[in-house]
Amino acid sequence: MRGPIVRDATGGDTDALTSMAHRAFRMGDGSGWGPYFRDNPHVRAGHSVMAFVGDDHAGNATALDLTLSIRGRDLRVAGIAAVATAPEFRRQGVGQAMLRSLLRRAREQGTPWSMLHGISLGFYRKLGFGLAELDVLIVARSGQFPASPHHRAVRPWDRARDEAAVRDVYERLREGTTGQLARSDYWWSARVFRAGTEGVVVREGDEVTGYALFNVPEEPEYPQQRLIVTELRALTPFAWRALLGWADTLRDQYVEVRILTAPSATMALLREHGVREVDPDAMTTADPFGYACAGVMARVADLSAAVSAHPHEGPSRRVALRVHDPLDDAPRDLDLVAEGDALRVEPSAQGGERLVLPVDALSTVLLGATRAETLHTLGLIEGPRTAARALDALFPPTEPHLGPRNHF
Repeated sequence: MRGPIVRDATGGDTDALTSMAHRAFRMGDGSGWGPYFRDNPHVRAGHSVMAFVGDDHAGNATALDLTLSIRGRDLRVAGIAAVATAPEFRRQGVGQAMLRSLLRRAREQGTPWSMLHGISLGFYRKLGFGLAELDVLIVARSGQFPASPHHRAVRPWDRARDEAAVRDVYERLREGTTGQLARSDYWWSARVFRAGTEGVVVREGDEVTGYALFNVPEEPEYPQQRLIVTELRALTPFAWRALLGWADTLRDQYVEVRILTAPSATMALLREHGVREVDPDAMTTADPFGYACAGVMARVADLSAAVSAHPHEGPSRRVALRVHDPLDDAPRDLDLVAEGDALRVEPSAQGGERLVLPVDALSTVLLGATRAETLHTLGLIEGPRTAARALDALFPPTEPHLGPRNHF
């Protein structure tokens, strides 16, 4: 039996893309998918593909044209999204065929990275994606946030007055990060300030130095309401204390405040226990405050482009690798070379031991999401431990974090 045939979507395929996305996801009445494919500036010609089994349209997928900060540098990212397969054609290789097509194109175009938010980590790991972001969902109750008199500097935001200042705070905080999108006007309007979003800002004199965006679900109603913070940003310690003090005052209205944040921030944010509804058969020596959540998955698309864009400071060195990538027919032997302030990929020199690893592991190490030595200890990569340490020296750990308003 012939496998799926994949072709580029054209301008005349918008209705077909829309119908397939609605059938696959069943989100609302489907009316939002038309503008997504028609008006989204990140969906450009050749960025959506369609799969066919015989004459039947079996699925479609899109690679959004995004720019994202990677270790402080803005790089192109193929953001895989709207991977939709018709229910009757699932588990027939349709999704894999579409993603292989998009990934090969990203490599051919010299796009350094591809990323996605995977419903099934195992499915996307088979295509070389590694989990690159870990979010912590804080579920906070009364008195868990640090109180501060600075909360008096927090005011409700007015979009007409404050939008430019909020954008400026976000852009200034992108510097030096891994995981913050360069947001287009479309992204701010359709994804950040979408319907139902409320907000507050912190003012220090005439300057906005921080903000919080949030939603209040319709259910449950008062007095059991929840508030969900979708973005929290602050330029100064004063602004941070003001926003945390504001969160503390919410105890007067909301029984629960939820914030999705990077792991490094969680212990600093909370001051007291709060969530105690745990399974009595579980380990109750721990007092949970939320959940660990899988965030973005990432893989290098063009390895040479990803490596050469990476900043380097340190001694010259060469790390020999054997990389297993499902897009290639055979493992690739290559060397990562650090010389001066530059990194590059070279064809491998003959002989010698090398570090053997799958591309999903290499990708997470390059981003700084995990350490090669840790993966070596766990038996997930093979070869000399000294080579794992040398790879870590080229790509020191960071904390990739996109946050919910940068999800695609």
